[in-house]
Amino acid sequence: MKTSKKKYKSKKGVFFMKTRKNLFAFIALCIIFSIFASTTVFARSLYIDTTLTTISISSGTATAKGNVTGYSGVTTQLKVYLYLQQYKNGLWQDIANWSDTFNTYKGTLTETSNVTSGYKYRVKAIYYGYGIGGGYDEITTYSNEVTY
Repeated sequence: MKTSKKKYKSKKGVFFMKTRKNLFAFIALCIIFSIFASTTVFARSLYIDTTLTTISISSGTATAKGNVTGYSGVTTQLKVYLYLQQYKNGLWQDIANWSDTFNTYKGTLTETSNVTSGYKYRVKAIYYGYGIGGGYDEITTYSNEVTY
């Protein structure tokens, strides 16, 4: 009988060790898959490298700026759409908008508009990048919010 108890104990110990090894393997796989999943979520744009959207307000004049850079030799055209927005009655409302097209891989659009004090303002920008392959990318960004 002592022999069967030893076999049972060793089987139990082996089972515990296998379970523990399986658990570590499972955790390692989860970490690996989460790393790969996060890299695919933040896929890089094919035709747009960087964007910068800003707002400044001075003496009742808001300056909206959208800057975009593509890739030399890859990006053939960029389009910039700017929307000056005012936060009023719980909603962001467009109060002015502008656009421009650049037949190169860099472009900056800067425009001004008069604004009323007592509100928050921001700039919404939509950037389009077109490339030699015939495709395009679209990126939407927002500036910081400024209270005037």
